[in-house]
Amino acid sequence: MKMQKMTPFILGACLLTAVSCGSDDDDNSSAQQQQEENQVDSGTYAVTLRTLNTGVGGNNATGVGTIMVEGNSISVKVAVAGAPGNIVHMQHIHAATACPDSSADANGDGFVDVQEGIPSYGPILVPLDGNLESQSAGADGYPTANNLGIYSYNGSGSFDQMIADLRFPDLDVTDAVIKLAPGENLNLAGRHIVIHGVPNNVNLPDTVASIGNMPSEATLPIACGEITRVTTGTDEDGTSGGTTDGTTGGTTDGTSTGTPNTGLVTE
Repeated sequence: MKMQKMTPFILGACLLTAVSCGSDDDDNSSAQQQQEENQVDSGTYAVTLRTLNTGVGGNNATGVGTIMVEGNSISVKVAVAGAPGNIVHMQHIHAATACPDSSADANGDGFVDVQEGIPSYGPILVPLDGNLESQSAGADGYPTANNLGIYSYNGSGSFDQMIADLRFPDLDVTDAVIKLAPGENLNLAGRHIVIHGVPNNVNLPDTVASIGNMPSEATLPIACGEITRVTTGTDEDGTSGGTTDGTTGGTTDGTSTGTPNTGLVTE
């Protein structure tokens, strides 16, 4: 927290009244508040991803993931198999509470596009890319599936920095990304992870909507799953909720050759 210089008058008043005008109490209060907020979100979370828009561009994407929040750190692992291969897949934590089904295809064109999915899974809250601490940075860190349609993602960062960025004023309320309200916690449980992207040679019809200026092939949802709380912290039972990075340990370059491990610890 930036400090402003005190005037001599204020400094003298502090000395005369023996009342602390320094930042120690404020800093301690702020640190305690941040610690309490961290404790609210602290724990291990799991997600099972199921296919959306099956068969489009060869899509049969399924996967698993874990999110760990501990103190001032957050780590996210996602492992996907059956996705369209050799392309980048955008992936995000979305704000709302459901995955869409076929009934979400409002215009009846045979595809549930990203806009038709928003009433179910909500707008984007946390991009799972190369920088978890910022919504606007790190887009070059989205994972690429290998030729078998497999990828593993492993991202980590400062939880405090993430929350600070998520609470920053929303400078563009017209886009598909939202912010937390001041003082609002991340509240991961019940939110959803959505994976996007099919090859650009699929030639989706014009009725398939997108967001921004991105082609609809890049934003088409291919998998979705609900985030559930597994533990409330590693100090309860000494477990971390299992691993979800398949056989290669959470890389983002799609070089793994195994299938995602679904043996998550749920007790």
